[in-house]
Amino acid sequence: MARVKPAVLLVDDQPFFHIWVTESLEGLYEVVAVKDSKQACAAPKQRSFAAIILDVVLESENGLDHLHTFRALSHAPILVITAHDNEQYAIRAANLKVDGYLKKTFSQQELWDALGRVVPVDPIDHAKSFMDDHYPEDLNALDVAEHVGISEGYLRTEFLKEHGVTPMQYLRYVRLQHGCQLLAETDIQITNIAKMVGYANPERFRRTFLRSFQVSPSEYRSYRVTNKNDGSIVENAD
Repeated sequence: MARVKPAVLLVDDQPFFHIWVTESLEGLYEVVAVKDSKQACAAPKQRSFAAIILDVVLESENGLDHLHTFRALSHAPILVITAHDNEQYAIRAANLKVDGYLKKTFSQQELWDALGRVVPVDPIDHAKSFMDDHYPEDLNALDVAEHVGISEGYLRTEFLKEHGVTPMQYLRYVRLQHGCQLLAETDIQITNIAKMVGYANPERFRRTFLRSFQVSPSEYRSYRVTNKNDGSIVENAD
């Protein structure tokens, strides 16, 4: 199976620019180009995107006016572009905390660099990095897939093929490893540690920990306190 390319939504009202961006990103990203905010708001309801490239001026509307709507519809980072030499656009974009800002006319390399900073070309690596950085959050496989711009089924298949575990198994592993570190190195209450590593329900954390390591969090903490020079407990594969 060929590796799926991350999908990028381009919101710009110039057809020639649609062609240039599509050709510039060919082989790296799949580009879906639309011309106005109405089409842009409809697109994330049909599929997931790894990034949104948004022009500030869209015929009679300002693209920045729709940032909140785009963010409500998609987890994708937003790269703002503009051909207008207006400092107020840049200031407003910064205040809205966009993920990147490019002044037209930019080169192909500048576009690659700007997108590469927010969307790695490999969506499976991107998914892994996303879970590494956001493990305390309330995440599920669909959240991760939508963030990197691919389907949940494709993410599961390719992640399992590449890493030997499903995305949710990997997320559990990351959370429990951070939990082990906090149990061994701090005096933080176990109920608080559970929340810190992504388990809103402390009992679920306890059950998951016990199933994975064959000891409870409190037993693990006691063991590490009395055996500080021993290696860490290895999680069961299943």
